[in-house]
Amino acid sequence: MRRAIYGSSNFSFRDRFGRVKKTLTIKRFLNADGDPIPAGPNGEVYDGATETHYTAEASLTAAGLTAAVDNVALKASDASEVKIAINKANEAAVKGLAGFEAYVDQRLLIGPDNNDPRQQLVISTPTNRPIGLFAGAEVWVKPWAEAGYAFVFDMGAPEKPLVHRVDDSAALRGLYIAAELPDHPLYAETMEARFGFGVYNRRAGALHYFAGGSYADPSFV
Repeated sequence: MRRAIYGSSNFSFRDRFGRVKKTLTIKRFLNADGDPIPAGPNGEVYDGATETHYTAEASLTAAGLTAAVDNVALKASDASEVKIAINKANEAAVKGLAGFEAYVDQRLLIGPDNNDPRQQLVISTPTNRPIGLFAGAEVWVKPWAEAGYAFVFDMGAPEKPLVHRVDDSAALRGLYIAAELPDHPLYAETMEARFGFGVYNRRAGALHYFAGGSYADPSFV
């Protein structure tokens, strides 16, 4: 899943698992590869040869992260569920941006003359929780998020940012016995599972890298 999110270059994959063996072209989020891009909900026009959802800056700024949010929100018909996933190591930096609105710690007492916030800060899971709002998007600290990157995605999109692929055959979904060694007195069984993740809606996700002047894939991609 992380490779599907953070990788920026299209690639070819030899599909050995389907009924018909063939080579598939795997696309990433919008990356200026020339594919046509549908107009935005307000008639915005985008050039597929130059529009990219992989942006970068030397250090995190409010303007840079806002632009990444806009890359997704301005192409969505309903931008009410745009979210930002960050690593715990970048929480303080994001909280320090102008325009960030923090969720209130539920242990604080709210006075009778103040409004009680609808959303309060989760205190039980500090590495997997929403922490506030920025540029209209909800900011989440996620355990799988890569440090130095912000992943902006539209949870409300009818076509989700990623797709989870499983085998065509129901019998081969999840763990199944792939091999057996029934030789007495030793018995062995090997189990395996086949699945994958890929970008499904190229407009519904964007990456912002804030540790260099140009976007760079993480080392695990």
